[in-house]
Amino acid sequence: MLVESIGGYTTLYELAGLETPTNLEGKTFANSLRDPSVTGVSVAFHVDTRG
Repeated sequence: MLVESIGGYTTLYELAGLETPTNLEGKTFANSLRDPSVTGVSVAFHVDTRG
């Protein structure tokens, strides 16, 4: 399962049953955790601003 780390907070909010704040970026991947047959993203990007 391929997920983007930016979706981590939105996923945690959804799994906890909380309303996701509107200022968070990223898409939840809670459905993929609940049902492994659900397809996630086909590509993921990462940007490292250090160094």
